[in-house]
Amino acid sequence: MRYPDDSRHYAVIVQHRSWILGRHREYLLYTGRDPKASYGHTVKVDFTGEAPELRDATWEQAGVRVRFTSGHEVYVPARYFTGGR
Repeated sequence: MRYPDDSRHYAVIVQHRSWILGRHREYLLYTGRDPKASYGHTVKVDFTGEAPELRDATWEQAGVRVRFTSGHEVYVPARYFTGGR
């Protein structure tokens, strides 16, 4: 899929630990142009209390639909992950 910003885009799971002792973990779905997932749009994806696993992603002009092995799906509109830095 080619978006108006003419960049390659990624959808990855990022594990984020709390600042306090680093014990609490949450999982974020990152969508954006940075392959290291340091800048872009994130959505919290703690569906089951376990680490989510991506099954597939369908990229469309209007956004991306990400499916997980748990059966959950997340849709992120393109306006949230295109453009920017």
